[in-house]
Amino acid sequence: MEKAKHSVERKIYFTDDEWKEIERREALVGKRPNIYIREIAVHGEIKRFNFSEYQTLVFPLRGIGVNINQIATVANSTGSVFKKDMMHLYSHNQMAFIGIMSIRCL
Repeated sequence: MEKAKHSVERKIYFTDDEWKEIERREALVGKRPNIYIREIAVHGEIKRFNFSEYQTLVFPLRGIGVNINQIATVANSTGSVFKKDMMHLYSHNQMAFIGIMSIRCL
């Protein structure tokens, strides 16, 4: 593992209340305190996005990826694919597209 490229070290002192607030905020964004403090100091803010509505698409899209990989493996090993496999892939893509279109825009 490559060593971190941060070469300047500074000590910062916090009150107990300040540190509790930092711990609360870093827990909300899922970062360690040192990373949270560095990002806030350098970039001014950390944005967190909620993609929970899109989680319903993850499973079907993974399934499509698996299907494509299986067909590609067969095509690479045999030099051809079966029409039923292509039709299965096509129908799954249509279902995924319908699912994507049904999600409202944020």
